[in-house]
Amino acid sequence: MTERICYLCRRKLPNASFTFRSNGTYFSACKDCNRHVFAQRRRSRLAGAGGSFSTAEWQTLIAQYDRCPMCRRAWSEIPLLSGRSSTITADHIVPISKGGSNSIENIQPLCYSCNSKKGDKHAM
Repeated sequence: MTERICYLCRRKLPNASFTFRSNGTYFSACKDCNRHVFAQRRRSRLAGAGGSFSTAEWQTLIAQYDRCPMCRRAWSEIPLLSGRSSTITADHIVPISKGGSNSIENIQPLCYSCNSKKGDKHAM
């Protein structure tokens, strides 16, 4: 099968138009929908959630951790993916989709792998 149908825009597109997962499957929405639809929805949720944090607050928070709090790997042990400038991502402890805020008190640094696995679940 060399083509797929995007569940959102319903277009029939080549597989290259979909993001390939490491487990051998594809995302159900095409890259265009991910970029234009889902990114807009997330920005809207963030704006409605209230709260914000500065770069200085983020840097201070990162300095408190020498490793990912979830997988316990040191930041230097985590390989840097192409197109990324850092292995560290900002994770919302209580997800925005579950009523969390975008303030620094609700943010924790996680590696990109753990943040992706966590999705919209509460941090443990």
